[in-house]
Amino acid sequence: MILGIVGAFGDSNFGDYAMLVNNIYSIEPSQSIIFTYNEALLDNLTKTYLKGYMLSSVNVKTSYVYKAAYGNSYDVQYDDEMLIPTQVLNYICNEQEVRNAIQKISALFVCGGGYFNHVWNARHRKSKLLSMLGVILIAREEHKKIVFGGNTFGPFDASAEFFKSILLPLQNVIYAVRDDVYSVANLRQLGIGNDITLLPDDLYFLHNQFHKYIPHIEISLPERYMIMELYSPLDEIESKYSEIESFIYSMEFKYGLKVVFVSLDKGFGGEEQGARLESIHKLMIWHFGNQPYRKVEDVLYIVRRAQFVLCQRYHLFLFAIANNIPAYQLLKDVCGDKRYYYAKSGGLLKQVFQNQIYRESLFFAHDIVDGFREIIEHYQTLIYEQKNLFNQKKRDAEIEMKQNRLDYIRTHINYVAS
Repeated sequence: MILGIVGAFGDSNFGDYAMLVNNIYSIEPSQSIIFTYNEALLDNLTKTYLKGYMLSSVNVKTSYVYKAAYGNSYDVQYDDEMLIPTQVLNYICNEQEVRNAIQKISALFVCGGGYFNHVWNARHRKSKLLSMLGVILIAREEHKKIVFGGNTFGPFDASAEFFKSILLPLQNVIYAVRDDVYSVANLRQLGIGNDITLLPDDLYFLHNQFHKYIPHIEISLPERYMIMELYSPLDEIESKYSEIESFIYSMEFKYGLKVVFVSLDKGFGGEEQGARLESIHKLMIWHFGNQPYRKVEDVLYIVRRAQFVLCQRYHLFLFAIANNIPAYQLLKDVCGDKRYYYAKSGGLLKQVFQNQIYRESLFFAHDIVDGFREIIEHYQTLIYEQKNLFNQKKRDAEIEMKQNRLDYIRTHINYVAS
């Protein structure tokens, strides 16, 4: 049996490609065909993590052209093109190659992540979105079973009709979401009446195979440190430079914590933000060096030894919670508000602490400066209250979550999960 896999794992964004590897480890397909929009990154991942697995890849090419102008500000450009499935397929340059590969698979697994939303329909991401949707639509035409991993759906906003035209006609499809904050309601908004399974994030339960890799951190970590991760636009980083600097000094002076800046993505996804803060004397920065992407075992190592994690990236927040490290997320705007990250992280907390009473404000801030102030003033209370939640009730919830994931894989993908 050959499993097809598609998803947003063609970028150097940590969570997306780590989920691909974790899913292959968990599903253990006898053979797989991976549909990607970036074969170079996939080749690197294969050499590092997937040696010995029988897999091939198809680079899905589109004719959609837009050259993003990256800079200090984050300026998202949208188009109002309403596409039906046949129009999406018109953008796939190598449709026959993709179709030939789809004909060989028994099922298509749609890797978890947050790419079914309005911002992924923006011009700078649309080529990638079309490549993934094209694979799903061809699988539909070829009557292949389509199984979703732990995805977030929405916010759809002005793209709702577009996603409705793609997702509503799908048949032989199994839907799953990683949150029941907005995702289920967003799918219902499109008219999707299928049963929808709530799953943990595809990366929450890290497979044991990752533990065989030896971490390599190119900085000497202090005995007591906290992690800081920011990927706000550079103009926001620069406008709040003094507050960031003051926070770093305060955490060391008041609580004896060195601050280590960790970026989870190249370029403007965190690497450039770290470079702008490099002049802060007290700040330690974990640079990418020559690495094209963050290694999973390296991120796991640096998170597990931290006293505290302050971040904007969801998967850094997830890694901290999964490893019982107190964490605080600065909810970043997507599509003009906080819904996107709140759905993911709020949904994570609902599952993990499903049998406990907790305050969401213990984990989130809506603004960088407000978050800094809250941590500086109430750090010890925050740490104490979070650690009280990392208890047997959390472990019981995680046992249930993990079993739900294993059952889902066994039932719908027809492989034995490891």
